[in-house]
Amino acid sequence: MAKPNEQTNDTELGARDWFLTAIAHDGPVGPCLDAVLSELDTRRSFIAMLKQNLTLETSAVDTVTDLGQKIRALENTLRFRLPMLSPERPVAWFRAPSSTTTGPFQATLLGEPVFAAYEPSNVAQVEQGLTAAWQSRQSPNLPFMETSGCLWRTLLSHNARLEEMCCLQAPFAGLRLDVLPDGIPAALNSRALASFLMNVRTEILVARDRLNNCYQQLRESSLKLWVEQRKMAAQEPKRSRSSQAAQDLRDEFRRRRSSAASAAPALSPADISAMQFMGFSELPPAGLLRQRYIDMAKKLHPDRQGGDDQDFKVLVNAYARLSARTT
Repeated sequence: MAKPNEQTNDTELGARDWFLTAIAHDGPVGPCLDAVLSELDTRRSFIAMLKQNLTLETSAVDTVTDLGQKIRALENTLRFRLPMLSPERPVAWFRAPSSTTTGPFQATLLGEPVFAAYEPSNVAQVEQGLTAAWQSRQSPNLPFMETSGCLWRTLLSHNARLEEMCCLQAPFAGLRLDVLPDGIPAALNSRALASFLMNVRTEILVARDRLNNCYQQLRESSLKLWVEQRKMAAQEPKRSRSSQAAQDLRDEFRRRRSSAASAAPALSPADISAMQFMGFSELPPAGLLRQRYIDMAKKLHPDRQGGDDQDFKVLVNAYARLSARTT
């Protein structure tokens, strides 16, 4: 077989001439052409693997874009709901929200609690299990008492899906889409392919940064609850054991207080402040409250001329608080 000119750069030819393998191969014509076919089969298998990792049969968008849309819903949820949670009211962390929108602007929110149910005494196992699942980028069995959805499960599922997207299967198991085109084998080298893989890597790394931010927000908020639960567990042995009669009396008091609250809910200072901000002297009916919110939101939204980002955030929180009181 004829050899390429010795002054020609083989690497440059290999990057743009797929038939170079044949003329650079020693031996008869048959083995030379077989070498080209083998190299082409490798390239075809690699492209098929890319297609498997980056496309969805049931969606018109690619897997990275689809995951990005799901991350956006999680980001909106964390931004809107985490500031409303209090460690002193742990039940709210295990309860799904009553609304999946943020008023007239219809930002997509997830209808999931922060946690699935777990025993407060197992808070250390929960923290360790969630941290280990995040670091491993897998979704193992989590230390929850039930399999219902929650924001932590959603976050870990997105993280595991991104990792699965990055990993290529055999015979390319050593390659990752969050590293390529760095380290791409010479047989697959192509300027166009390298440009394509660079774009894929950029989008994947952006998705990973967004997930990291979601993890930090969710963990920092969860730590506040875990600290409170540990504090309560540490104080428990110090509390004196009450008789059954005293316990029954406390239970009866709670029932009466709950009944009174459902009949005529007492307004907290925060409720009163929210009403004053929205211009009410007493708790309004739901329809009037929503209309007032829409009118004020149109004036205060930061995207509108004369809007105020801080006042708009106060308005959103006030509306959420009063909505909960009127339902």
